[in-house]
Amino acid sequence: MEISSKEVYFVQPIVPLPLLLNAQKHHIEALRGLIEQAVSLGEEGLDKMAEALVPLGQGLMDFYHGPLSLEVVCSMLKGRLLAEGAEDAERYKEWIAKEGTYRTVVLEADQSAWVFFVGDEERFAHVHPARYSPHTTRIRANTLKTVVMAIAHAAQEHEDCRDLGVVNFVRARWLALSPLQNLEASAALETTFQLFLPAV
Repeated sequence: MEISSKEVYFVQPIVPLPLLLNAQKHHIEALRGLIEQAVSLGEEGLDKMAEALVPLGQGLMDFYHGPLSLEVVCSMLKGRLLAEGAEDAERYKEWIAKEGTYRTVVLEADQSAWVFFVGDEERFAHVHPARYSPHTTRIRANTLKTVVMAIAHAAQEHEDCRDLGVVNFVRARWLALSPLQNLEASAALETTFQLFLPAV
């Protein structure tokens, strides 16, 4: 599909049924893909990316940045449901109820832990990374949004995404956030940059 100057489309990450997993909140691959698409689309791409980041909210999230792709994680999680006999909604609810309101599973491939909850009717298996799981970092949404926007904007303008001016520009231009006095005081910001930069 050819993208006109008035129409900007983002290819959304595919999460198969019956999983309910917000990939942009919980898997680094989804945000890397968002950055790549936004950079290729120019400033309008950045405007649309900022809109796409709104659902991240303002709270804390557990963010997976391990070696497993989103596709592999989803395949392994679905495989675990099948192995547990929890592949349909009623059996899934029964499986969850045996432990209370959630179940935690560990993926043998990288020892990451994932928490299952009851979702909605179609996507009944609500899942996200467990807190303190291997390959997972607890991040504030505004920190994550700042880093993602700074990387994309800097890539377009051939600037240093870690530059204070770049960081404060994207915070004001797209995120309606107050400026930072310096970056050295924000260990969380630097940690989050380090998650992304090797692959950018």
